[in-house]
Amino acid sequence: MKGVYEATRRLCNEGPKKVAMVKGKDGRLLTKEDEVKDRWREHFVEVLKRPVPEVTAEVGAGDERGE
Repeated sequence: MKGVYEATRRLCNEGPKKVAMVKGKDGRLLTKEDEVKDRWREHFVEVLKRPVPEVTAEVGAGDERGE
C-alpha cells in the first residue's frame, strides 16, 4: 500500500509539463523559449481576435433543451 500512496503523491504533485518546442507558420521547429512564446501569442491573437459575425443565430421559443 505504501507504494501506491507514494506513486499517487508523485503523480498528483507534478507541475504542468512545459512545451519545449512548437512548429512555426513556415513549418520550422522553434526551440528557443522566446520564439515558442511568440508563436503561441501569435496563434491566440489570430484565433481570438476575430471580427464580430455579421449574421447572428436566431433561437426560437421551442429550441431550448428539454422541450
